Amino acid sequence: MRILVSSLHYLLAFLLISLLSSCSPYPQADFYEVDGIISIVPESGSQYLNWQEQFHVNSRGLIYQPEEPDSAQSLRFSVYVTNPGNYSLHILATGYGTLQDQGGGPDITITGPDNFLVDRFTVSLPQDEVRLQWIPRRDGNSSSDLNFSNPGLYEIRLHPRDLEGLQVHKIHLSHSDYVKPTGTGLPPSISPEINSADLFREQTVMLPPDWYFGFMTGYAGMDFTPDAVNTHLGTSTTLPDAAWFQNHDFNSDLSSIRQNWDEVVYGKKLSSDEFPTNASNGGLSEIFNRGYQYLLLDGPVELSDLSTLHELEQSANPERERNLYLRHHFVVNDSHHLQYPAPVSKPTTFSWDSAPEIDQNGYYSPGGLSQLLESVSDPTLSSYNTPFISYPVSLKGRADEELFLRTIQLSAFLPSMHFLVDDFSHDSFTESEIEMIRESTDLRSRLFPYIYTHAHITRQTRNSLIGGFRDYPGQFRFGDAFLVAPVSDPGVRERSVYFPDDGFWYDYYSGREYRAGQSWVVEAPLRHIPLFVKAGSIISYRPEGGPIRDGNNDHLQVEIYTGNAGTFRLTEDDGFTRDYRRAIAARTMFRYNEVAGQLRLTIGAVQREYSGMNEYRSYELRFMHTSYPESVELNGELMTESHEVDEQETAWFYDRESSILILNLPDRWKHERTEIAITP
Repeated sequence: MRILVSSLHYLLAFLLISLLSSCSPYPQADFYEVDGIISIVPESGSQYLNWQEQFHVNSRGLIYQPEEPDSAQSLRFSVYVTNPGNYSLHILATGYGTLQDQGGGPDITITGPDNFLVDRFTVSLPQDEVRLQWIPRRDGNSSSDLNFSNPGLYEIRLHPRDLEGLQVHKIHLSHSDYVKPTGTGLPPSISPEINSADLFREQTVMLPPDWYFGFMTGYAGMDFTPDAVNTHLGTSTTLPDAAWFQNHDFNSDLSSIRQNWDEVVYGKKLSSDEFPTNASNGGLSEIFNRGYQYLLLDGPVELSDLSTLHELEQSANPERERNLYLRHHFVVNDSHHLQYPAPVSKPTTFSWDSAPEIDQNGYYSPGGLSQLLESVSDPTLSSYNTPFISYPVSLKGRADEELFLRTIQLSAFLPSMHFLVDDFSHDSFTESEIEMIRESTDLRSRLFPYIYTHAHITRQTRNSLIGGFRDYPGQFRFGDAFLVAPVSDPGVRERSVYFPDDGFWYDYYSGREYRAGQSWVVEAPLRHIPLFVKAGSIISYRPEGGPIRDGNNDHLQVEIYTGNAGTFRLTEDDGFTRDYRRAIAARTMFRYNEVAGQLRLTIGAVQREYSGMNEYRSYELRFMHTSYPESVELNGELMTESHEVDEQETAWFYDRESSILILNLPDRWKHERTEIAITP
C-alpha cells in the first residue's frame, strides 16, 4: 500500500500519457522523438525469443541467451520522428560473457518509411568490460550522422549476432548529439507529448537520514560483544557517524553501548539467506526494537520486503520516518526503488588498479582506486549520477601507506564516506595515516551544511553531488563550488587538470589562481588531494567536526571566494522525518556581488521553518583572497575593527598573512535580512 501511495505521482503521469496517446494525431509507435530525444528501453516479453530480463550493476535490461546456435532474434522498435535531421546513437550495453571469438558487437539496422534503409552498422563493445557503459557508433563516422530525412515512422532493429551473454539496457538517440546520455540514461520516450528529460527530473527521490552524509564504518568478519564495541569505539582514531556490524549478534542489547556512544547510529548487515528468515519470524522487528537504525542487505530484496521493513521500523520508532536500507539490488530509474535509499556497491579492493567484478546476482564491485574514481566520475558508466550511492572503501589488509592516504583523500568526496575495516583503533595506523583520517573526516563533517544542501538539490533535480567530464577523465565537480582531481596512481606528485566555466579557480590549500577554460599542470603533494574552488563560490561549514547528529547549524563559518559573483541557498530540515516533502524546510539565500568597487554580501531572511529550528544563528564570514578594507558596513552602519577573532563581538578582523577578511556576527535573527558592504 505504501508503495502504491508513494507512486501516485507516477500513476497519474502514466494515465496522462495514456490519455494523450489515445487522442494523439501521431501514428502508433513503441517510442517517440520529442525535442530531439529518443530513449528506447527494451522490455522482456514473448515477442523477443531468447532474450531474458537481467539485473546488472544498477539497471534492468535484456540479456541474450539462445537455446540453440544460430537462433538469434532481433530486437525491433518502432520510432516516430517529428524533427528530421542528423542524430547520434549510443547504446547502454555490455559484452562481458559474450563469445569473445566473435568480436565486435551487435548489428543495428535502421529503416524508414517504405522500408528505406537509413543505415546499417556494428556497435563495437569493449572486450572484458563487465560494467554497463554507453557506447557510441564506432565506424569512423561523425557522432551524429544518422540522417532521418523526413518526419515519419522508422524501425530500429538490433541483431545480437549469436553473442551469447550480450546485454542491452537502453538505446539513446539525440538530434545533432546535443544531449549525450549519462548514467542509466533517461526514462522511455513512450509519449509524443512529453520529453524524457522532463520525466527524468520529475522522478521522486527520497532523502536518507542526515547522518548518512557524514562518515560510516562497517565491521565485517568481526565478532563484537557490547564490551568489545565499547573498547573499540573508545580507541577509534575518529568517532564515526554510523557503524554497522556483520557478525555482531542482533539480539544483543545496544543500551550499554549507547550509554557511552549515543551519537553513533548502529546498523546490521544481513546476508541473503538471513533476511527472509528474519522477516518471517519477527526477527527484523526485534532488530529495530533493540536500537539498530539501518540495515545493509547483502542479497536480492523484493520491493514488497522494503515496504514491510519500513512498516516494522516505523512501529519501533514512529518519530523516525526516514529509512536507510543499503542494498546492492537498486534499479536507478525505478520510481519504487528511489523511495527507499540507498544503493551500495560491493566493497572496493585495496589496490591501485584492480579490475571491477560482477557476482552471480549482477552486483558490482568497483575494483581498485583507479576504477573507483572511474565509477564516480565517468559519465558513460551506468554507476554515474546514482543518487546517494555508497562505495564501501576497503581498508582491510593494507600494506601501502601511499595508497591508503590517496584512498582516504578520495573517500571524503564520495557521495557517502564509507570505510570497511578490520580494526579502526588508534594503534593500528601510522601517524601519517591518523592525521589523514582525522583531516578528511573532519573536513567531511564540517562541510555538512554544503553537502546536505546539495542532497536536497539531488532530490529535486536528480542531479548528483558529483559531476564528471567525458573529455577530462579522473576529475569531477563536488557540488557547484569544488573541483576535485584525485591521484589514483603511485608516485604521482603532479597532474593535468581542466578548469571548466569562465573566470578562475583557487587552489583550496595554497590559494594559487588558475584561469578557467583550459588545462593546467598542478601540484599533487601526498599530504592532500588536489582541490580547487571556483571564484564567486559561497561555502558553508560547521565550525568544528564530529558526528552530524551531535552538532547543528546554529553557528556557521561561511567562506566567500572573491573574484566573481555567486549565490548559495542553504537548505536545512530536521534530518530524520519526511516533512521536507511538504516543503517543511528552511532556506537561506546568500548572494555575493562585486559592484562599484565594493564587495557586497546579502544574507536573505530565512524562508519557512522546520520543527526544532533555532530562530538565531551566529556567522563567521570569511572573505577569501581580499585586501585590507577601507571600511566594512553592516546594514548601513560601520563595523568596528578588532585585533583578534572574538566570536562574541560584532566586529571585523583582517588576517594579513592569509589575506582573509573575517566578520563575526553573533546571534543574528534568521528572519532578518543582513547586508554587508566592504570597500577595499
